[in-house]
Amino acid sequence: MNWSSMFEVVSEGKGYSIQPGPVLEVLIGLLVVLAIVAYYRRHNLELDKVKVTLPFIGVDTEWAPDHTERVAAWKIYIELITRISREPLPNDEGLVRESLSSLYSLFQAMRLIMRDDGPGVGLREKTVGYIALRVMNDHLRPLLATWHPRLEEWEAKIPKECGKQAHEKQWAEEPALRAALEALRQKLAAFTQELQKIADVKR
Repeated sequence: MNWSSMFEVVSEGKGYSIQPGPVLEVLIGLLVVLAIVAYYRRHNLELDKVKVTLPFIGVDTEWAPDHTERVAAWKIYIELITRISREPLPNDEGLVRESLSSLYSLFQAMRLIMRDDGPGVGLREKTVGYIALRVMNDHLRPLLATWHPRLEEWEAKIPKECGKQAHEKQWAEEPALRAALEALRQKLAAFTQELQKIADVKR
């Protein structure tokens, strides 16, 4: 190491003094900048701790989400509040096919968000990524895997003279599917509320 670039010997009257050289001054400056950045990241960029409770996936935890998690939570939140499947489906209205298709596209959208936002969304228990994957894999995926092929098989039997809604109503399993959709809708509503807190959505 060239110590002459780190320190300078300066003549002062009858004596000498050692002062920081240009390289050392730069290093000190960088350390100060890094300390300032670390301080502001810690105090300004993190949210206050949020309490997240979702009994249907066994989550009851508290943590301070970082910026990446906030953004991911906001994206998923928007996907949830803008879909048909978030609204109740009365027994005498609508098509179960529309709700099922909405849930399928929701699953796809959430998977893209998780993929595109990267590992920063997390997989540990106290992360948005963990909670989202639990909702997807424990609730969305099983419902879609169970009911999509059953409904598709029934739809293939529709007579030419019969409308879609009338044909759905003739399906023996239609009430069970409606009940499953409503149970999942309530879980997704709770999930949406918790995402609103994580993303710090002001309403």
